[in-house]
Amino acid sequence: MLLVAAPALAADYCLSLLGGGNVYVGKKFKLPKKGKCAVWSGFCSNLCSANVQTGTACTSADGTQAYFQITTAYIGSSSRESASIDLQLETQSGDASVLTYTTGGNASFESAVTGARCNVPVP
Repeated sequence: MLLVAAPALAADYCLSLLGGGNVYVGKKFKLPKKGKCAVWSGFCSNLCSANVQTGTACTSADGTQAYFQITTAYIGSSSRESASIDLQLETQSGDASVLTYTTGGNASFESAVTGARCNVPVP
């Protein structure tokens, strides 16, 4: 009998903003090791129009927290969104502060956030 290993699916990482229902999807994103940073590349899913996201995540030196700075650019619009997220790694929960920039003015909100591995296709 010949056994062949199936290719491993590269999991994404999702940050769910509980205050607004948005889910930030980091494609093939892995949380960085203690004292390191990683690039965030993905999109906002669930209740978001077409968009792309870029950003950075850094894990604290003691490995207890991850800090994210993520910018969302909405396609065909001048609207942008900037999110600062502080995630406690043991509980995979934390807080987000989000600022939306539009031609009509700016708005901000605070939200609880949870993090988890996920697999979400690009819309």
